[in-house]
Amino acid sequence: MLTEIAVVLGRETPGSLELPAYEVGEDFVEGTIKFGDDTILAYFEHSLGYLALVSDREDTLQNAAKRLQPHLTVV
Repeated sequence: MLTEIAVVLGRETPGSLELPAYEVGEDFVEGTIKFGDDTILAYFEHSLGYLALVSDREDTLQNAAKRLQPHLTVV
């Protein structure tokens, strides 16, 4: 999921996803998604299906939301 998000965010500007090495039994992961000059902290907890994308800059989050919105389905 995080890879797909990073791909979408990186379509208009260069982007990357940085995650730590996987540890056996690990339930959550925290890393960064970079796109253009923006960086978002990504936290995903597998067992709960919980995803948080965090930034202290509202414009960064608005930009990410604008790029991701066409790819989301609310059920």
